[in-house]
Amino acid sequence: VESQGTAIFNSSETDFAPFIREAYKHLGENNMKFYKMDNLCKLGYVAAEYLLKDTNYHPKEIGIILANASSSLDTDCKHQAIISKEGDKAASPAVFVYTLPNVVLGEICIRHKIQGENTFFVRRQSDAASLEDYARIVMAKGKLRTCIIGWCELLDGHYQAEFKQLNNISTIYG
Repeated sequence: VESQGTAIFNSSETDFAPFIREAYKHLGENNMKFYKMDNLCKLGYVAAEYLLKDTNYHPKEIGIILANASSSLDTDCKHQAIISKEGDKAASPAVFVYTLPNVVLGEICIRHKIQGENTFFVRRQSDAASLEDYARIVMAKGKLRTCIIGWCELLDGHYQAEFKQLNNISTIYG
């Protein structure tokens, strides 16, 4: 895990599950709900924790805009595998609840009490510039002082989270 080019957490784990647990424990957090989340939510949740650690904003002054390419396909495939193997009655609500990519936003918003803009885009590839443009428009129109933008992708054990915090800067010329 890096912040502004500096390593803030290192792990020898290469598999996602043990890595993300170590990264979470390193934060010193104790939210038992974390262990029930799907992998996409865990990835976004931990990335947001590292980014927002030691920040304090009013809930309506902060927003979050994320994107990825595979939506919630990793969890969708697990959900479908259960249904295919055991039938509809075996479908687990605990898995089904995570079959939308915006659930990761919900988990982050709940944790940090974010009540500003929250949007999740599904795109073919990461495009930080367009996310930043969108965030700047939202920030200019509203009361947001800061907005998290980022790429949160997870599929078949491959993962990447890259979050950035934008601040609303006002300039007065005389």
